[in-house]
Amino acid sequence: MDTLRPLRLAAVTLLLLAAGSARADEAVVPPVAVAAEGAHFRILCHFDNEAVAREALVLAEAAWRPTTAVVGFEPKLEGKIDIHLYRTPEVYRAAEGEITNGTFARNNAFSSWALKTAHIALEPVYSDALLKRVGLTAQTKRNIAHEAAHLIVYYAWRHFRQHPRWLSEGIAIWAADEALVPGGTPKALGTRPFASRRIVRFRALADEDRLPPLDNVVAWDRYRDLGFHDRYAFWWGFFRHLYTGPRREAFQGVLKQIADMPAGGAFTGALRTAMKQALADEDGSFDTLRAELTAFGSQVDGRWDEVIRTMDMRGRTWWQLAFPDSNAICWRNESAGEKPYGILGVFEIQPTDEPQVNVLLGRDEEQGFISVAYRVGSGVSVFRYDAAEDTWTRLAYEDAPSLATAKRHGFLVAVEAGTVTAWLDRQRIVSVDIEDHPLEGAWGLGVQAGGAGVWSNVRLRR
Repeated sequence: MDTLRPLRLAAVTLLLLAAGSARADEAVVPPVAVAAEGAHFRILCHFDNEAVAREALVLAEAAWRPTTAVVGFEPKLEGKIDIHLYRTPEVYRAAEGEITNGTFARNNAFSSWALKTAHIALEPVYSDALLKRVGLTAQTKRNIAHEAAHLIVYYAWRHFRQHPRWLSEGIAIWAADEALVPGGTPKALGTRPFASRRIVRFRALADEDRLPPLDNVVAWDRYRDLGFHDRYAFWWGFFRHLYTGPRREAFQGVLKQIADMPAGGAFTGALRTAMKQALADEDGSFDTLRAELTAFGSQVDGRWDEVIRTMDMRGRTWWQLAFPDSNAICWRNESAGEKPYGILGVFEIQPTDEPQVNVLLGRDEEQGFISVAYRVGSGVSVFRYDAAEDTWTRLAYEDAPSLATAKRHGFLVAVEAGTVTAWLDRQRIVSVDIEDHPLEGAWGLGVQAGGAGVWSNVRLRR
């Protein structure tokens, strides 16, 4: 995200490097507690955690190579590029308010045009004990790499304020993908829930003929009626296709021209002309390119559809943390099938106010899904979520006193002939007939709002 206005630069810099001040909402920006410095970046943590600072530095530096490859050279830096990390969204908003007066309050991450610094909140909110064990979540990792890429572009191209979003966000998305999954193909990215969700969205745009007219994109940076997340999905697919697809030589020729293009209002016209000369049809339209983009979209697919964040894949161990106001939900993007099947593995419920993990079954866009909930201090419940009515109905429940936080539990949720049976540590806990909901749809994993869990060796067994 880019800052729209410069405000009190020296004062703001001093504010962020020294003690903070109270905002109208009484949030306070603490002084920088820990710093980590690398070849190009400096991470400034406004909380005391050296491990997080080092982890963030690795991510920021990982964005340097793919971003400079796009711009075609390494910009000269007078010093290190600063990225500020804040422990909570509330502290982030207090800092952001001093810079942009709330323009990016809801984003929890932005890069300042004026200061050429980035400001990022750790999210979702989780305890210091969890932070020590988990480190940065997948969402925060991506934000760091994404904003680092923006900052590199600010130092490389003097006209960065005039860049269309398909270019500025396209580069940042590409660089973040490369930083997190080096050399990652769409197939490789599709194994990571955050990136996979974006791929799933882009495919839907292509399959449903909802890609915006490319004439409007190139000429006016307009995206018709695409919502916030669909725009990011489009920017992912559009830039990736141009940069790696059959038109890559022509597009890279455009990229080589950008450094010499004029700044100010003339930049838009210069870029538009270069894109038309390199990529348009003889009649000046981009119809052929749009057809190619649609074909590309119909070929990519993600293994996960992360409806509500956030899940971090670390080999066969998956950390899942929920925001305080919504359950985390991550679906496997495949049908379980009509034959008997089971979802099995190991989970470890983390100590939070909501110690519950959920195994999800039978995803149906119109009817909803089934949730098997394992909750510490309670037991195992089977719920049906009715999507049309937005209601939850508990279909069955049994006590499970052995459930505990910070303990590894083996689980199996078995489906056969319309019956769902939940097992815990090889003991059958609860079984119920699901009479009015199909169970052959996708399966998934979740944690309760404000909760956290670790999943290990989870698999579908038919």
